[in-house]
Amino acid sequence: MSHETTKHLFHNSTESLFRAKLNKFHDHCATHLVMCGVGDIDCDIQTVKMAPLRHDVDYCKRLMGGMLQHKPGIHILLHDEHQHKEFELMVTKLHDPHKHLDIDMSGVYLYQAAHDYPHAGKCLYQFWTLNKNNSMSAINNLWNES
Repeated sequence: MSHETTKHLFHNSTESLFRAKLNKFHDHCATHLVMCGVGDIDCDIQTVKMAPLRHDVDYCKRLMGGMLQHKPGIHILLHDEHQHKEFELMVTKLHDPHKHLDIDMSGVYLYQAAHDYPHAGKCLYQFWTLNKNNSMSAINNLWNES
């Protein structure tokens, strides 16, 4: 079933609003960091050496594969006046009919990228799981609130 991706765009002049919404999103969805790594900006994410946190490497590979294979339901972007990305989030709902080590990977996941961090030309890439309030409409409502 195909679906449209809902986009939330923020200009960097509204960065304080964006950061407040980002913090609220992480709090309300009880996010849990699955893996992270640093690489070049806009590189192939599969080439970034990821550090798994409390999950095995196979689980992390399956998660990344699922995130790359499926279109996100929500795309959130903080950008500058030249449309250069500064911060990017993609929220994707995955359905896993084949459990890995009895872990059902079905659920809602977040890809988060902080550009020019930890320094210029680099990007911090992160994958998170959402543990509650994980309906796409509820998440959209969080980002639509004023």
